[in-house]
Amino acid sequence: MGNKQTSQPEPVKLSPHNESLSKLFEELAEVKDEVSSIRKEVFQNYFRSEVNEFDEPLFLHVALSGGCNRSAVQLTRDEFVNGFGVFLDEGATSAGRLELYFAMFSDGHATMSFTDLVEMFHISRSLAVVVAGTALQGAKPESPTIADVWARSIMGDDDNTQVDCQTFCSWAKQNCPRVFDGIHCWMRKMLLHRGSSTALITSEGFPAIPFILDPIHSHSLLNTETLWILSTILPPCFIRVTLPTFNTGSLQSEVVEERIAKPVEKCKEWTLLYDSLEHGQSLNRFKHHCMGYRGPTVALLKVGKEGLLIAAIDVEWRESSSSWGNSDCRIIQVRPKFRVLRAGPNLIFFNERARGLPSGIVLGQTSRPCVTLDADLRAAKLHYHLDLTPQIINKIEVWGCGGQEVKAKQQKQQQWERKQAEKLQKVKRPGRWDDNPDKAILDMAGVTTNHSQR
Repeated sequence: MGNKQTSQPEPVKLSPHNESLSKLFEELAEVKDEVSSIRKEVFQNYFRSEVNEFDEPLFLHVALSGGCNRSAVQLTRDEFVNGFGVFLDEGATSAGRLELYFAMFSDGHATMSFTDLVEMFHISRSLAVVVAGTALQGAKPESPTIADVWARSIMGDDDNTQVDCQTFCSWAKQNCPRVFDGIHCWMRKMLLHRGSSTALITSEGFPAIPFILDPIHSHSLLNTETLWILSTILPPCFIRVTLPTFNTGSLQSEVVEERIAKPVEKCKEWTLLYDSLEHGQSLNRFKHHCMGYRGPTVALLKVGKEGLLIAAIDVEWRESSSSWGNSDCRIIQVRPKFRVLRAGPNLIFFNERARGLPSGIVLGQTSRPCVTLDADLRAAKLHYHLDLTPQIINKIEVWGCGGQEVKAKQQKQQQWERKQAEKLQKVKRPGRWDDNPDKAILDMAGVTTNHSQR
């Protein structure tokens, strides 16, 4: 009997968010018949914000997670705290958020319809814009909208009318893994960080949406929907920048060496480098506006009747005898179907003059091209589409993702090049300039002296 051990019940594990959730409950709750509860109307008013359609599925999801039935019209403290505790725990990872918000927007059903997916797209985008503090103003999106294309891409090519959670999550992990980061960050702010600034947010769950320095016009390929959906898939080098900040601490630790660095992230600024309608559609005009920009860029190409392609390049443009680009390069088809075509290093090949090599631009490895653009940038072959019939390139845009400082350095370099070219033009040079040794020296130094004159 002396060896018999009595079993102790395991302590109940409380959510680390219990205290914050309990405080919010006290703010919203009303007491009736000595029982505190939050009425459905009060709950919905608090979470309504700029999106009216979100509060209803959110209340139902939290009520079910907290132990209520579908007909609940109020939440007790335990139901509110437990429901949102589960909500925050399930949304702690990107993969978890995909399942969490699918379940919520589907009202707990096993599948979603095309209309459900479109509504989920618009709500997720709207709340991501709110929490990021980004004013996405621009022309009215073309029809069909990116939301429609996005939803149809998830549904597949088999005329499906419904999509289940597994199919959605599998597709989203490949094509837009951070689609719910913005909406979840908004939820965390409403639940745990009310009143905090949204201008700068720590890296955990940061819903970065690039800030556009140039106006988006009706003829722009980059509209507000496309910008947001790109922010859910492009690597960080395109969409956010980490700023060094310091916690000064107490008066006894004011020396710089003792300050604790805290990473704070900010949305990157995009600026228009090249617009074929405005600047002229040719390889030389493309080179003049894009070469020398020492930062990542996003190129948009309107091909054929409805095709829209994006080449996100994580290094500066250059001519080379081999493919280049680092691991953050992406080639994405936006229309007529949204999907990532290629991802990884060595996805760009650019050659104008080297003999024995393809002339023009190749997206994808030269041995396995995805898209090839001819030397005049007038036609493209869509290898991924298994159709090598040349398609007309109707428009090209290139956006620089390095901010104003990188753009200013490019402009300074271009000014220096022009001055050097003017000096050389004043000197009488024998023979053709293309054969002149001075030009060869300038080319070796990376100075292009004639593309702006063509």
